[in-house]
Amino acid sequence: MDELTTVATASERYLASQAAADTDKEALFATWVAAVQAGQTPEQIAQHCTFTAAYVRRIVRERGAPPLPRGPKSRKQAAE
Repeated sequence: MDELTTVATASERYLASQAAADTDKEALFATWVAAVQAGQTPEQIAQHCTFTAAYVRRIVRERGAPPLPRGPKSRKQAAE
């Protein structure tokens, strides 16, 4: 029976840490949306985290941030 208690304790710890990780992930994604709304590009955001610009772009679009206009990059973006 002692092993089953250990299993139950480990499962509870895992679920608690998973819930905390999910909360942290949503907070991270919210900061990405805020950064895009403030004028930063997904490429700029990706330079400061471990995710690709394509993933950042997909996440912020799923959360309602408007896509950037198509066409050539502005000189300001190209210089950064």
